Amino acid sequence: IIIPNSVTSIGYQVFCGCKALTSVIISDSVTSFGGEVFSGCSALTSIDFPDSLGAIESYAFEECGLAGTITLPENVTGLGDGAFKDCSGITSIVMLGSSELYMEQRSPFDNCTSLSEITFGKNLLSVGDGLFSTTPSLTDVYFMGSQVAWEKVGGKESLNMATKHFAFYRVSTSCNLSDVNNPISVSVAEEDMTEDGCYKVGCTLTINFTRTYGDYNLTGLSYSTDATTGGNATSITIPDTGDSCSITMPEAEITIIAEYSRN
Repeated sequence: IIIPNSVTSIGYQVFCGCKALTSVIISDSVTSFGGEVFSGCSALTSIDFPDSLGAIESYAFEECGLAGTITLPENVTGLGDGAFKDCSGITSIVMLGSSELYMEQRSPFDNCTSLSEITFGKNLLSVGDGLFSTTPSLTDVYFMGSQVAWEKVGGKESLNMATKHFAFYRVSTSCNLSDVNNPISVSVAEEDMTEDGCYKVGCTLTINFTRTYGDYNLTGLSYSTDATTGGNATSITIPDTGDSCSITMPEAEITIIAEYSRN
């Protein structure tokens, strides 16, 4: 089926129960899918959503054959009750554009038993209450923004049990000397740091250090992914000359730890 440019909305139950439907080509003029529009289309395993799409109404793809990764256009903010209910083949949802995601009473992904991953765009501000409350298979949430920005996202309680992955993480520094200014700092390329002070996973993180501090010499550098610092520590090689070294930013919040010993 080809939906022409003259169509702006596909209405209620238009293709409901079309079990032999395998392919739909939708023009960029379409801005909304009506309720139950593709419900029961068990042979429809994939669909390219038009960039113009802004809303998917209730049960639009209920018991549909959609499988693998579903990528929603950036303009989509509205997801109706059970929009993808009982789509057991969906394993991943990508929603990159919306700052706020709205839903009605029932999770749009109700009983999507294979759904294990969800990816949100960096501009996300709010997730509808209970958006993923009935998807117990969900194990991983990917957020393209920073760890700090995620903490400010509202309505994400239904995602609490999933492992979170961020594009940018916090970095802090610590040393074993008390009552002194911290003798180490970090720096990166401007594009690899967010305004809220987080660093891009995979970037080159430069560690600047002071070799000698009073009667103490720098004898060790490491970074820890443990919030209590010192646990799970990874050693960092201190160069023979110079006052800096670098590491690749890991996918984790880290603390860089400097160890000083008396001369």
